[in-house]
Amino acid sequence: MPITAALVLPQFLLISQLPLADFTDNGDNDWRYLGLAQFTTTMEVHTSTYTPAVIPTDREGLADDFKMTLLADGHEYEMKGKNYIVTDIMLAHQNAGEVAYTSASDEPYGDETDDPLKVFGTDTRTPRRNNTSYPFSALLTKPFGSCSGTLVSGNVALTAGHCVFNSDSKRWLTNSWAPGPDSRDSDQTPFGVYSSCAYIYVPSKRRNGDSHVHHDFAIIDFSRCTAGDAPNPGVTTGFHGMWDAPNSGIQNNYLHVYGTPSTDCPPAGCFYPTIYGTSNNSGWVKNSREVGHRTDTSSGQSGSGVYRIFSSTTNRRRYVVGIHKGFTWDLFQGFSHNYGRKVNTSVILFSYFMPMWINGTTTGLPQIQWLGLSATPPSSQ
Repeated sequence: MPITAALVLPQFLLISQLPLADFTDNGDNDWRYLGLAQFTTTMEVHTSTYTPAVIPTDREGLADDFKMTLLADGHEYEMKGKNYIVTDIMLAHQNAGEVAYTSASDEPYGDETDDPLKVFGTDTRTPRRNNTSYPFSALLTKPFGSCSGTLVSGNVALTAGHCVFNSDSKRWLTNSWAPGPDSRDSDQTPFGVYSSCAYIYVPSKRRNGDSHVHHDFAIIDFSRCTAGDAPNPGVTTGFHGMWDAPNSGIQNNYLHVYGTPSTDCPPAGCFYPTIYGTSNNSGWVKNSREVGHRTDTSSGQSGSGVYRIFSSTTNRRRYVVGIHKGFTWDLFQGFSHNYGRKVNTSVILFSYFMPMWINGTTTGLPQIQWLGLSATPPSSQ
């Protein structure tokens, strides 16, 4: 049985509607109102260059990540995080070891098999048509398969920052998501479409034009979606866990990447592509905020969760360890590979605390657990 770590959380008051002005949230963080958001339909163009950067310490990285921008009801807010809040979270994190969440959505062992090792560069992805069943029901797509995402709680999902905000034009992208899609079904969106109702959080550095992979992640908060769709899609679809994994938990272990490639659409076109994916055992931790892998992907799978499967005799649990960004050539390693933002402490805590601070509720959020830097999460021990 996993050991649950109880963090002492402040009392929250529900903010029914964000003011069109500066405000202080329920966690005593100050937010500056930036005005009406600007939108563009143009997706960001990826480059295959790798920019060496100074690797920050965990504390510096956490403080940097917690300076966020919020898209809410078509308006932008920028967070001016208070140091004592970040320090308190770091202290809670240190006291609890590493923090992670377990999925409440296990299925019987054997529903999904580990694919054998594939040669990077040859498309080994296969379609997954059981999109209405977990784990594939927990995957998200944007219209035309322009990006993917993964539910990690009842009402929170992870995706790449470039899927929601174009750092070149400094404009937001279409805020529309559909869980468990399949263009080959008569009902392409069996769990509905969440259009323009979700709150989106991205690192403020991305909002200010920095497209580095360290800032290429985003949180999708569905808790305010009420018109036509349930506010907690993950309760229905199931969701994955998250894990701040050490290199020993990633290297030489199979990593799975599933998403909705835009290349899947037939000649006549489609709005919500079929889920495709595969696995490979050639991932590694590049640094505290970056993970590399050689699992086959294609356009449209940006934002997909890079996850590991842990098995017991009866259940399989999935932990997202990274958020897929794209392809790069690594000058230090001397070869090409896929890569993305590593799920680390700040991503996990951010996914938990930000929606709670703004919404004043823990409904649909996953369980906080003890998790040291071990190769195996406690739920599978």
